[in-house]
Amino acid sequence: MNGDKKAAVDAAGTVAGYRPFRLERWFAKYEFDPKIKHLLCCSDAEALTLKELLSLADDATRQQWDELKLTYTESQGDPALRYEISTLYPHTTTDDIVTAVPEEAILMAFWALLEDGGRVVVMAPHYQSLSETAMARGCQVDFWTGREREGEWIFDVDELEQIVNSGPKPTVLVVNFPHNPSGFVPSPAEWERIISLCQSHEMYLFSDEMYWELFHTTPPLTSAVSLYDKAITLSGMSKSYALPGLRLGWLACRDKEFMAKVLTLKDFTTICGPGPSEVLALIALRNRERILQRTRAIISANVRALRAFCAAHTSVFDFRQPRGGLITFIPLKGAAASKGAGAFSEELVREAGILLLPSDEMEMGETTGCHFRFGLGRVNFLEGLRALHRYLSSGEGATESWLTEDMILRPSSLSLGVDLDGRVHEGPAEEPRTGKGRTQGFPVSGTEPGAHT
Repeated sequence: MNGDKKAAVDAAGTVAGYRPFRLERWFAKYEFDPKIKHLLCCSDAEALTLKELLSLADDATRQQWDELKLTYTESQGDPALRYEISTLYPHTTTDDIVTAVPEEAILMAFWALLEDGGRVVVMAPHYQSLSETAMARGCQVDFWTGREREGEWIFDVDELEQIVNSGPKPTVLVVNFPHNPSGFVPSPAEWERIISLCQSHEMYLFSDEMYWELFHTTPPLTSAVSLYDKAITLSGMSKSYALPGLRLGWLACRDKEFMAKVLTLKDFTTICGPGPSEVLALIALRNRERILQRTRAIISANVRALRAFCAAHTSVFDFRQPRGGLITFIPLKGAAASKGAGAFSEELVREAGILLLPSDEMEMGETTGCHFRFGLGRVNFLEGLRALHRYLSSGEGATESWLTEDMILRPSSLSLGVDLDGRVHEGPAEEPRTGKGRTQGFPVSGTEPGAHT
C-alpha cells in the first residue's frame, strides 16, 4: 500500500491498521431499517427456528440440551462436536479442529500465519476480512481477479500461477469456494492444480469453505484440509446449515504448529464457545443432509426465479448462473449502470424499500463494472423480485409473465422430514456414514476411535 493510499485509509478511521469494514457497516445501516421491506442480497439460507432444530435431536442430544448448564466450555471446542466436524474431512482427527466464531477464526488464522512484510495472494472480489489483516500488517497483497466470460464468472488458474511466480514466495494463498459473491467453483482438475501450486511453493492455503456442500453445476470438491497438510479450512453453521445465529464455525488444519498458535490466540479472544451453540450445532451436523436438502430446494427455486426475472429485464440485468453457494453477482446494465451501482442501490432503498448489495461496498480488487450481489437462500426472495419487477415496470399493474409455478416454494420443500413434535415421517433421509463417514453416535464423552481416512 503506497503512502497516498495509507493516508487516505487513516483519514477514513483506521483502527490498529484495520480499515472500516465497508460491507458490514453498509449492512448495519440498512439490514434492520424498518423502511426495508425486501432483502434481496442476504448471504445465508433461511434460518431454522429453535423448535425446528430441536425436533431433529436424538435422545442423547435432547437430554444434553435439556440438562445444559450455562457454564464455561472447553477452549478448543466440545469434543463431541469436534468429532462430528472431523467426519466431514478425511484424514483429520478432533485435534485438527478448533471451534470459533467464523470472523474470529479468520482473524486468528491470519495473525498466526502472517508477519509484517510477507506476501499474500487473495481472490477478488472477496470478503474484506480475507485480506484486511494482511494489509494491516503491511504485507504485500496481490489479487487473483475474477473475469466474466461467456455469461459466467471465471477465475483462471493459469493467471493464478503467473501471479504466484511473479514475486517473492507468498506466505499464503487465500481462496473461497463456492465463491462469494460470484458463486464460482473450480473444476476438480483446476482444484488439483491449485493444491499442487501450494505444495510446490510450500505455502499455506487458506480455504474459505463457508458455502461448502452447495455445488450446483459442478462436481463436489474434496475439502482442502483433506488434500494438503498445510491447508487451513474455514467453515461453519452460518451459511449452508441455516444457523447464523449460533455464531459458530471452525478451523480445520493438520499443521500442528499452526493449530498451537491459534489455540494460544484464542485465549485472548473468546477463550471458549457458548455451550448452547455447541449442542445445537451438534444436532444440526448429525442431521446435515436434511438441512442441506432444505437449503438446496430454496436455492433451486430462487435460481429459476432470478433467471426468468433477468430475462424479463435484459436492459437492466444480465443473469449469471452460480456454480455453487448461496449468492450470485449480477452485472448492472444500461441507464441504471450509468447511475452507478451504489446510487442505484440507494434509489431502490428510498423508492421501493428493496435492498441489493452494490459492488461499491465490496473488496473488488481489479474487478471492473457495476454489479449487484443477489442472495438466493431466503424463502421470501420471489416476493422481493416481484417488488423489484413492479418498480422497474413502473407500478402495481405490471404483468408477471415471467412468473411460473416452479418458482414458488411449497411447505413440502422446506420440510426437514420431522414433525415439530419430534416424530419422523417420510422425507429426506440422513446418508449412512460408511467409508470415510461414521456411525451416528460419538458419545458425549469418551475416546475418539481414530483418524479418518
